[in-house]
Amino acid sequence: MCKETNRIRHSCGSATSSTNSLQVTPQVCVNPSANPRMGRRLWVAIVMLLGGGLLGGSCSEEQELHEVTATFERLIESIHEQDADGLWGLTTDHLRRFVTDLNTELNEAERLIRTYFPGWQHDELRSRLALERLGGAADGRELFTRLLELERARADAGVRAGLEHDPPDVQGGHARIRTRAGETFAFIRATDGTWRAEMFDNLRHQPLVVTLRANAQTLRENVAFLREMYRVSQRPSTPEGAFNSLRDALVKGKGRVVIELLDAPAREVLEQVRDKLHASYTGASSGNSRRVHRQRLQAALAETHLDEVSLEEALASQHSLFQALVDNETLGALFGIDSDSAIYLVRLISRTEAVVVTTEADEFLFESGPTGHWQLAQMDDLLRAALLEPLEAALAAL
Repeated sequence: MCKETNRIRHSCGSATSSTNSLQVTPQVCVNPSANPRMGRRLWVAIVMLLGGGLLGGSCSEEQELHEVTATFERLIESIHEQDADGLWGLTTDHLRRFVTDLNTELNEAERLIRTYFPGWQHDELRSRLALERLGGAADGRELFTRLLELERARADAGVRAGLEHDPPDVQGGHARIRTRAGETFAFIRATDGTWRAEMFDNLRHQPLVVTLRANAQTLRENVAFLREMYRVSQRPSTPEGAFNSLRDALVKGKGRVVIELLDAPAREVLEQVRDKLHASYTGASSGNSRRVHRQRLQAALAETHLDEVSLEEALASQHSLFQALVDNETLGALFGIDSDSAIYLVRLISRTEAVVVTTEADEFLFESGPTGHWQLAQMDDLLRAALLEPLEAALAAL
């Protein structure tokens, strides 16, 4: 049975396998965090469940019978001795590729979770992918070992008796051994000439693995959706929408939109720049002295980021200076935002703070303002150092 939760599935299934002397009822839970004993029982589900469901000329028929029998005995001994490395050595090349690919998939899921999702969601998402038990494996062999989680208790003599078998049935590159308990074990000759056990090949169809892969796929789809939203959103009610709107306003010369997307401290610095310019521009006496003063003031601005601002145009109205700073690309250059700036990810710090990271690895802090719109934050010190302080120095030198 499968239950959809936030687009990521949970499901649990059970299966029963038996020999003449041992009854095993493994519980395979696809949400491992809900069942701490899952890992310790999973090997039984793989070894017994798969082993019971598989069916199945040479250099010498007798030699082949001996080789298959020896492989079967190594297989059973590895199970009894809880030797995961021994079992890995008996797996098919097909299974090894699958487990190695699954390990890559899980490690990529770990990276996506830590990169694209806020910290308070990490534990839940990692649990749904069993990453607390399976994540971070160095290679397929290590992941295979973790999947098995072999039982500490050794099988008793009764199990060994139940695995007594008839001579192998060898047909070309395939062989079968049927035990006195009715279990059938299938083997295949690998490209290197050794015999490998096929009983693990159905691992990919186990409920745990199927659901882990489905959850990993859903995670990738969610990240792809987020990336698309980062690219196209223009809604300032989201951090990504606010960044995209700010970038487009800077590029297209929409000064009023830029000001609305800056937080109050940044706007206050820009207002101080405007007020000081206005006071100096209109403070001189009328006539020739005023004209000379304004010429000297314009010349003084050459030493600042305001050098390309026309004073008459910049002081024509309350918003003229802001528009002039956008038109001559001063603000865009100071912020480090241009037409090529694109979002790589949005890292939520809290419900009211987020960091927008661009593909160039630049980071911009956005905060949710009183209207619910997100605004570029903590730019006041930058604007003060780049605009206000140089202006004050230039005015003092007049």
